[in-house]
Amino acid sequence: MVELFREASPSIEWHQREQRASAQDFRVPPLPRRVEWTKVGCMDPVLEIALRLVAATLVGGVIGLNRDLHGKPTGVRTMGLVALGSALIVVAAGLVGGNGDATRAVQGIVTGIGFLGAGVIVKDATSERIHGLTTAASIWLTAALGVTCGLGNWVLALVATGLSFMVLMLGGPIEKAIHRRWPHKPEDQEMAP
Repeated sequence: MVELFREASPSIEWHQREQRASAQDFRVPPLPRRVEWTKVGCMDPVLEIALRLVAATLVGGVIGLNRDLHGKPTGVRTMGLVALGSALIVVAAGLVGGNGDATRAVQGIVTGIGFLGAGVIVKDATSERIHGLTTAASIWLTAALGVTCGLGNWVLALVATGLSFMVLMLGGPIEKAIHRRWPHKPEDQEMAP
């Protein structure tokens, strides 16, 4: 009976081997140091990671430049850091695990960046106007552009940067032209029968 129990239960050595194997699963793999095919072409993976992070920082800086030129509380540094941080989280998640880890990282970025954006939205007590919505949306967009650069999707990043810059540059004049053509009525006039 004792012999039967020993054969059915795993040995202590087996448990120790399993614990060592599972501990090795959680180690961060070293960066490969050979040239291989990447999304950019044939290049060193470390160079591609640097390219992704630099591209994210530049894209964020472009969006931040627009906000800075309009005198908003965020600028080149803030937006550049938001995009760089987003790209860094996605690249790091991709190095540690598969695409599922990157997806969870993106979800965390989208949730967390909302708090940063909420900090720039202010309601003016005297005029009852809300300020900072475009800046908050720009912060959220910059994080998304950083994620896109972190994933290495260059076409999507370039098109989205161009469109966002176009909206930020032309959106204000278009809104002013619309308001000149069709002036906004005060709320008490809109409710009158």
